[in-house]
Amino acid sequence: MTGNSRNRAQASVVAVVLLVGVVSIGTLGVLLFGGAVVDQQKDAAEEERVEQSFRVLDSNVERVAAGEYDDRATVDLDVGGTDGAVRRGDTGRVVIRTSDRGELVNRSIGSIEYENGGHSVAYQNGGVWRGTGNDTTMISRPDLTYDVSRYDENPTLTVPIVDLQGDRRLSSGELTLGNEGSTSRIENTSVVEGELVTLDVRSEYYVGWAEYFRSVTTEDAVDVDHANRTTSVELRSPTAQEPVRGGVVSGGSGSELNIGQDDTLIDSYNSSEGPYVDGDNDARVILGGDLTMKQNARVEGDVVVGEDATFKQTAFVDGNLSYGDTLDAQSDDSHWNGTVDDEVNVSSHTAVDVLIDQRRERLSDPANNSNDAAADISGGQLTDCDPECRLESGSYVLDEIDLEAGDELVFDTADGDIDLVVNDSVDLAAGGGGDDGATIRVTDESNRVDVYVDGESGDNLNLKGGTDVTVPNDRSTALWFYMNPDSTVNFKQDTQFVGVVYGPGPGGSPGTTITMKQNAVVHGALVGEVDSLEQNTTVHYDEALAATDPVDYGHAVPRLTFLYVTVHEVSVEAE
Repeated sequence: MTGNSRNRAQASVVAVVLLVGVVSIGTLGVLLFGGAVVDQQKDAAEEERVEQSFRVLDSNVERVAAGEYDDRATVDLDVGGTDGAVRRGDTGRVVIRTSDRGELVNRSIGSIEYENGGHSVAYQNGGVWRGTGNDTTMISRPDLTYDVSRYDENPTLTVPIVDLQGDRRLSSGELTLGNEGSTSRIENTSVVEGELVTLDVRSEYYVGWAEYFRSVTTEDAVDVDHANRTTSVELRSPTAQEPVRGGVVSGGSGSELNIGQDDTLIDSYNSSEGPYVDGDNDARVILGGDLTMKQNARVEGDVVVGEDATFKQTAFVDGNLSYGDTLDAQSDDSHWNGTVDDEVNVSSHTAVDVLIDQRRERLSDPANNSNDAAADISGGQLTDCDPECRLESGSYVLDEIDLEAGDELVFDTADGDIDLVVNDSVDLAAGGGGDDGATIRVTDESNRVDVYVDGESGDNLNLKGGTDVTVPNDRSTALWFYMNPDSTVNFKQDTQFVGVVYGPGPGGSPGTTITMKQNAVVHGALVGEVDSLEQNTTVHYDEALAATDPVDYGHAVPRLTFLYVTVHEVSVEAE
């Protein structure tokens, strides 16, 4: 055989060997890949079977707890030949508290949990959850319900708590479920009118609970504490606050309002129809304590006085007068233009200190505020407000607002509302040295600015001489300052203010102390302990406030009227 023939033969053998090798490798790859696909399909089918089994378990626990069976029922927990399911006794806790009554419920909740490798499924308190911690997702919804569709006027929160008892170790197969009794946890207190209700769920599946709460309430109502594996949701009664129905709504029993002489005026306008031009006579003054009106003081509307009413010289009420204790007037004919009634019902408003705390706690979390995106905020302070600093639509937290003469703070609400928490005080400096007094300006009357002033002593809202707070078209409904009951508000000489100061006291007590100095003018309303309207001061009550919720719970705290909590004890035993 020649050399060329020998080489060709060897090449043929090598080619055959290589071909066989390639075919073998390809076959092996197909087998391995196909085997992996089969394994994945098998695992997916196994996971689906387990999850479906837990859905069936959930349904049966719910029916046993509700008494639909004769105390006992069996259910097939089909988790195959794996290590089975484990019920741990205290894997979570439900805590419910209200702003007025504190803690109402503090109860542990158990779970039935399946785990196989990286796959886990659990039943807990009426819900079925996949995964734990940050990886939790909801497979089926828990029994807890927030019903706003059926009870449009009276939103209802129903919280069934399922306390699992019995065997800790559970294998695949039949389980016996037993109804060990049910008890109501809130006796005769299902109505939570005027209260802020907080529901906490501490659980391995807290992120799944948060997902559920957001789906039935609002994003802002839900707070997640990852460190403590807790999800919280807050709800409040829709009737917690009555609309502001007077230009001055002042104090509780024992308070006293002096309306000064020389043309001190309280009248009205309706900003929904346009800015203030000529005053109307639909203003109201509503007092829990005593009233003294001095010469030439005038109220264009009704006056309601809870205790003593005193009228000096030419003081005049162009409307009806109601009083609770005594009436001291120079002349019956010269002081009012309407009926006089010595039976009185003074409406009161609920203090907002809890609301302020709630807003502060929420917005203090950087994840919940817009501070980092604001060019004019640094370290919790406004920066360089001369000629202006600007806050756009969003939520913010400031240590204080301290505006110097010539400074202007602009609330740019063109794109939506602004929520602002001020941890201490709001101070606007008087003019001087050729500069005007400091100003606050709202740009858009159709949206709302809510300022929560958290200071509790000193001059917490202090408008010095010649300062201005403005809203287009005198739309007072667009700007609200919420004050703690022990705080103080001062309108110094020649100040102009459009908006609402809202600082009622708890339980009908006086609330925020509010004083107006000479020539100060308010378009809107004052709610608190208004102790003095000095000479030539004016309050133009905005009638649009009578159709406005004083507290904008809608975007942050969903509404609640009825609360029902029942504990169901259910035993779980393996066959």
